[in-house]
Amino acid sequence: MENKYIYSKVFFIYSLLFIYVSLIPFYYLPYLNIGKISLPIFKYLHLLFIFFLFKFSLAKIKQIDFKSRLNILILVYLVLTFLSGLFTNYYLISLSKAFYYALTGITLYFLLAALSWTEKRIENFLILFVCIGFLVSIYGLFTFILQKNIIFSHLLPNKSVLISPEVFLEYGRISSVFTNPHLLAIFLSAIFPLAAYLWLKQKRLFGFLLYAVVNLIIAGAMILTFSLESDICLFVVCVFCLFSREYGNISFPYRKITRIIFIFILFVSICVLSVAGFYLYFKVNNISYGESVFLGRIKLSMLANPHGFSFRWESVILAFKNWFINSGFGLGIGKIENGTNIIGRLTLDNFYCTSLLEYGFWATAVMLAVFASFVFNIFKNKNKHKLVLIMGVSICSFFVGMFFCEPLHHPTLRIFFWSLAGMLTGFINAITRT
Repeated sequence: MENKYIYSKVFFIYSLLFIYVSLIPFYYLPYLNIGKISLPIFKYLHLLFIFFLFKFSLAKIKQIDFKSRLNILILVYLVLTFLSGLFTNYYLISLSKAFYYALTGITLYFLLAALSWTEKRIENFLILFVCIGFLVSIYGLFTFILQKNIIFSHLLPNKSVLISPEVFLEYGRISSVFTNPHLLAIFLSAIFPLAAYLWLKQKRLFGFLLYAVVNLIIAGAMILTFSLESDICLFVVCVFCLFSREYGNISFPYRKITRIIFIFILFVSICVLSVAGFYLYFKVNNISYGESVFLGRIKLSMLANPHGFSFRWESVILAFKNWFINSGFGLGIGKIENGTNIIGRLTLDNFYCTSLLEYGFWATAVMLAVFASFVFNIFKNKNKHKLVLIMGVSICSFFVGMFFCEPLHHPTLRIFFWSLAGMLTGFINAITRT
C-alpha cells in the first residue's frame, strides 16, 4: 500500500513536470518583473516539481544498488561534470551549470530508479509520454499548415534560439515547441517506439484505431523535421515491428492493417532519405538542378546541405585537435555558447564534440562508458521482458541524436532522457529480483 501511495504521488507530480517542460516554452518566457527586480520564475519553476519528486522518492533511495557498474559510472560522471572548467576563470559559472544539469538530469535518474516498477506502472508513464508527443506533433503539423510558429513569434528574442523557427518553416521543416527540427526529431524518435509498443498491445477496435492515428501523426511530424535521426528511427522501428519475434508474439487481431501502415511509414522514410541523398550527390559534384526545387511547401533542394556537413566536420576536427584541453577538464560547461573560445561558434551540432571541449576528456570518456553500460544492460536483460528492449530503443535514439545536436543541453530532452534511463534501470532491477 505504501509503494502504491508513493507511486501515485510521483506519477501525478511527474506528469505536471513533463507537461510543463514539454508543452510550455518555459525556457524562453520573459522574466517576471516585481518592481525593479526581474525574476526568471518561469524558467526555473520546473525545479519545484523536482523538489516534490525528491521529497516523495527520497525514502526509496536506499533500494538503489550504488555498487552496480552503471550507477558507479554515473556518479563518477557527475563528479567530473562538477570539475569541468577547473583551473579556468570560467569555473564557477561552469559549476553552476553542472549543478543545474544534475538537478534536472541525474537526480531524476536516481529518484526514479529507486522506485518499485511493474509493467503497468511503466506503461502509465509511456502513455503520458506518447500523449505529450502526440500533442507536440499536432502543434508541429499545425505550424506547417499555417507556415507560422504562433508561440515563438510572440516571445522575446533569446540567445538560446539560434535560428528562428520561421526560417525552418520556409523550407518545410517543423520544430514545434523546440525551435529546432533536430531537437524535435530526437524527442519524437524516443517516443515513437513507445507509441508503437502501446499500439501493438491493443486488442479492441477503438484502442487500435486511436493508437494507429497517434502513430501516424507522430511519424508524420518526424518526417517533416527532415532530420537524419528521425528517418533512422522510423526505419529501425518499422523494420523491428515487421520482422522481430518480440512483436510477433504480441497477440492482436489487426496484424495485416498494422503491417501495411508500418510498410507505408518505412516507404516514406526511405523516400526522404533517397531524395536527400540525391540532392547531396548533385551538390557535392556541382551538378546543376535548379536553385529552388519545391514539393508543395517543402524545399527539396534544402534537404541536403554539404556546406553544413563540412562545417560540422571542421568542428569535429578542431575538437579532436584539442581533445586534452585544460588537462582533460575542458573549457567549462556553456563556454562555447559564449563564442569567446577556440571554436568561435554558438554550437557544434554534436554533443560528443561539445562534451570533449566543454566537459573535458575525462568526463566524455566516462559518459561513453555510461552509454555502453546502458546498452550492455539492455541486451543482457532484453529476453526477460519486451519493455526492456523497447525502452532501450528509445534510449539509444538519444545516443544517435547526439551526433546531430546537443539534446542533453535542452532541459526537456535532458529530463526525458534521464527519466527513461531511471525507469528502465528500476524496472530491470525489479524483474531481476523476481
